[in-house]
Amino acid sequence: MPFVGDVTRSKYFEYHDQVNGSLCPGLLSLLDRHAEIVGGVIGVSSNPDAPPPFRYYRFQDLESYQRSFPGSGGESIGSSIYSPYYLQEHELVHAYVYRAWGGALADGLLREGIAVALACDELGVSPRGSRDWRDLLHTDEDMVAYALAGHFVTYLLRQYGVQRFAQLYRAVSDPTDAADFEAEFARFYPVSMDEAWRNATNVDAFRLMNGCLGDWNCWTTGPPLGLGEEVTQDCSDGIHRTMTVGDGQHGVVLLKGGGGSLAVWKTCWDDAGPYLLLQEGTDPSAVHWIVMDPGTYVLTLEGPMDMQLRGYLPSPLVGDACETAGEVQLDGQLATQINFPPMVGLSGWIRLTSDIGRYYDFETPNIGFYDDPSLPESARSALTLCDSCDPAATCVAIDPASNLTLFVAPGSFLHIQNIDVVTNSIFLGGAGLWFQPVQGGADQ
Repeated sequence: MPFVGDVTRSKYFEYHDQVNGSLCPGLLSLLDRHAEIVGGVIGVSSNPDAPPPFRYYRFQDLESYQRSFPGSGGESIGSSIYSPYYLQEHELVHAYVYRAWGGALADGLLREGIAVALACDELGVSPRGSRDWRDLLHTDEDMVAYALAGHFVTYLLRQYGVQRFAQLYRAVSDPTDAADFEAEFARFYPVSMDEAWRNATNVDAFRLMNGCLGDWNCWTTGPPLGLGEEVTQDCSDGIHRTMTVGDGQHGVVLLKGGGGSLAVWKTCWDDAGPYLLLQEGTDPSAVHWIVMDPGTYVLTLEGPMDMQLRGYLPSPLVGDACETAGEVQLDGQLATQINFPPMVGLSGWIRLTSDIGRYYDFETPNIGFYDDPSLPESARSALTLCDSCDPAATCVAIDPASNLTLFVAPGSFLHIQNIDVVTNSIFLGGAGLWFQPVQGGADQ
């Protein structure tokens, strides 16, 4: 059916919008910046007068979009993008590739791989068992296939550059079979297709960062967050901001709402992974007390969220002794998370303050805990909640393997002994201690 909507023009785009009302603030400039940065990687001309504009058709919602494109979540036809979203990076990459390299593969390993590699989507998907590249030459809507294709193309781009990949892309016929594809691959690369696939998709080395050439959020960061400033995702569902911890500061207090995951990078999109990955537990909103060294950090986002920088930690959060413990204020309504970057052998004391005593559900995601009776007492892991620093204080041992509900009195102390803050195999984030207030519980 014909597309009926308002039309707006920017430097590189002719934007058609079916939503009655004003455009998402800053959308057109964000689209132009995406074309310059991501399109520039592919080789799209930065001269806005040379080619015709990209045409972006934004439908009112997913339902209206799927009346024209059943079963799809976004579509690119030539230099035109059809989407229910304000800015859909994956489909934009398809349009850039068409414009820069000519023609278009209908589907498959190379077409979807370059889109995943430059849009940085499908990266949290772990491969399940071995997959042969021959079975993925013509991929369908299989998220694992898309993730593997992204890892493969990212590997080729990082190892051998964009120009060689563009030559392969132009040379592969559509449709193609495995023998023809393998022969074309051998014309441009010094390794066999089988070897390149093994190197790129080795399950033991499968990491979020390895499946993406670079999140464009890293290339377009704005000014550091200001104290008390409230921000939410922009028209591309990104953040495009940094956060600075100054000398003499030991971390931040951050309020994060929504169900999205926030990655905090010391070096943006480093192969070593993010400094910390903030994910929520049962409550989609939480107050995060985050241990951070001085420096400037880049924030990248997956999913909807908003956040506010509430404050900085003036002293170390974990004290060497009970008397020097850092302080965390537990929230009575929202979950409180104490977040650490990956580390081994964390030990120390944290003072837990609140307005009144309250019950909390306590979780320890990604915490390595070694309670081996054969080890000396000092080498074993332990979590203990004490009501004071007095040697005669009442202390309760915490078993992190159990789902616990703890009563935390004002001024309690958490003693941490020899725990590892570990990472999962995909995201390489950090971990934390989560306190979820029990609503309706008896407070004192």
